[in-house]
Amino acid sequence: MALLVSKRTGRNGWAVIVTLCRRVYADGRLGLMSAAEICKATGMTAEQVHRGMGELRNKGIIVPVYRTNAEGFKNLDRSCFGHVAQYCFTKEAWSMIATVDSAGDSSQN
Repeated sequence: MALLVSKRTGRNGWAVIVTLCRRVYADGRLGLMSAAEICKATGMTAEQVHRGMGELRNKGIIVPVYRTNAEGFKNLDRSCFGHVAQYCFTKEAWSMIATVDSAGDSSQN
């Protein structure tokens, strides 16, 4: 929450990131979630979800995941429709997020 407040994130960005955080991997990648799933979970329209994702990217909270292809080039992870398929937290954002280990102790990542 401190990250979102410090970046002055708007209501669309808050709703989207809270929904995306339901599926976070230990390395900071966000699990795949369609816009329709986010709309259903938040009650927002597709346009509001799109604005929220844009806000999160513009404020440096999330970035697209890069994949290395067979020739060794790094490309954005893309879906069949040409848009970014998977995002991850930026290094700065990930460093501000506190984690909870299996014993229930909170620590700064």
